[in-house]
Amino acid sequence: MGAFDGALTASRFTLAIDGVEVASFGQLSELSSAEAMLDATGKPVAGSPRPRVVLLRGWSPSLEL
Repeated sequence: MGAFDGALTASRFTLAIDGVEVASFGQLSELSSAEAMLDATGKPVAGSPRPRVVLLRGWSPSLEL
């Protein structure tokens, strides 16, 4: 048995809002995370890193996104 290298594969990525599928995509190009930096009032600090998700090859006929 081969060792798990941490790579994940999927053939479909969906965007759902309140349990309703809004769009489907065939490729996930980028996925990153970041820790939010907040000021004393709890608001995000300008210039702080933000998480990023890039989905490509849309399968949904809707052009809303």
